[in-house]
Amino acid sequence: MHASLHDSSLLFTVAGDLLYTNVATVRADLLTAIDRHTSATSVVVNLSAARTVDSQGLNLLISLLRECERRKLELRITEPQSQVHRLLSYLNLASRFGLPALVAS
Repeated sequence: MHASLHDSSLLFTVAGDLLYTNVATVRADLLTAIDRHTSATSVVVNLSAARTVDSQGLNLLISLLRECERRKLELRITEPQSQVHRLLSYLNLASRFGLPALVAS
């Protein structure tokens, strides 16, 4: 995972899928970066490399959303793979992460 501060946005690029095998490491990296960059007013998570998000990965995203709300930070997800975007839309979470809802076909 890569984290960098641009203007007042903390940008995270997740290096792969969000699965039970790596979620603890990703969570620790995310929280460390948020703690380090106290001037950030928003957090942007790029999920372009995550083709799969399992239940633990989804739990990570939801807990990150809660943590950002607690810290008064805006959280957005960018560039999700279609199946990840679909999952968030089906669970009515897309708009919470700054994504448009997908229309059911």
